[in-house]
Amino acid sequence: MALLRHVPRHRERRPFPPDRLAVHPQLDRRRQPRNAHHVHRRNCCGPSSLAQVPGGDEGQNWYWFGDGTVEGNHLRVSLLEFAKTGDGPFDFAFKNTAIASFSLPSMTLEGITQRPAGAVEWGSAIYEDGGYTYVYGVEDLGATKYMHLARVRTNHLTSAPWQFWTGTGWSADETTSARIMDGVSNEFSVTKFQGKYTLVTGDTSEILSAKVVMYRSDSLTGPFTNKTLLYTTPETSGNVFTYNAKAHPELGNRNTLLVTYNVNSFDTNDVYANVDNYRPRYIDVAVTISRH
Repeated sequence: MALLRHVPRHRERRPFPPDRLAVHPQLDRRRQPRNAHHVHRRNCCGPSSLAQVPGGDEGQNWYWFGDGTVEGNHLRVSLLEFAKTGDGPFDFAFKNTAIASFSLPSMTLEGITQRPAGAVEWGSAIYEDGGYTYVYGVEDLGATKYMHLARVRTNHLTSAPWQFWTGTGWSADETTSARIMDGVSNEFSVTKFQGKYTLVTGDTSEILSAKVVMYRSDSLTGPFTNKTLLYTTPETSGNVFTYNAKAHPELGNRNTLLVTYNVNSFDTNDVYANVDNYRPRYIDVAVTISRH
């Protein structure tokens, strides 16, 4: 596998104050009613309310967005619910997975569908294929993170029973869900690229790794092999770390992957001193298929 170039793209997200949003930057709930998670969209003059997502106590529980998919006139977005466990910005724990449904094109919130409680954070990546919606998730044990996989009939993400990959087949019992592999981040991408199912992720087999890596498979269930280094993030140093890399092949071409990743710091002063430490990155990675 030959990697030809890495071209940074324009960085366009504005920073938010890190002492307020270091853990959950997607949500801004100041001045909002208690017991409501507030989802925002950005316009020319700043954020505006998209919907109130019921549940939780202000400052104690919140949703983190996962991947999403469109079903007819509905946008389904996976939500990961977290709860505060202490006073530090990173003192939080996963509680449960839910699915938010928005009507299209108005983007009006239709409701929240709760998933049964379990250990897997579902919605790290979603892929539509062959009559099914495949939902990847992560079993996060801290230093070690395992990939899991579920599926549901296409256009029935919130209404049909889910099935879980056991390693040899599909089961309705989530507790039989198999660990497909470790080394993935909490968010990643699985897409079809150059004729292969392609996993792009931050390399969590190393603590606070700066590596963005790619794996290939002939099946959505894996095994994902041929680990290939795509990029080493230059921002990673000291308290600054990078995370949740993923690919967007629909924005590239057959030989180029657009890859994005996030930047943050364990020290909020780093973000105030340099706003680039809280902005995402966009890079183009040119990939050629080895003939060997």
